[in-house]
Amino acid sequence: MDRYEGFPDYYTKQTWPVRMGGGYRIKGLIDIMNIIRAAPPARSYYNHIANAYAEVGLISEIKTVLVPALRRSLGRTCR
Repeated sequence: MDRYEGFPDYYTKQTWPVRMGGGYRIKGLIDIMNIIRAAPPARSYYNHIANAYAEVGLISEIKTVLVPALRRSLGRTCR
């Protein structure tokens, strides 16, 4: 996946604390974008990410995190 998505030029990786259900914390790996593209992600890519969220039980985060991120990326193309 790293090669497909352009690591380390397009994004870098960081470890951040994540609060899980029940209040316990774990270390989570996140990707930080180095380059902001003017175009939104392809529909197939977005759907792949949404499916991954669902597979790991992050159903509510699709609406609270992923959809707003898509809207922000769509807004950048209109300016």
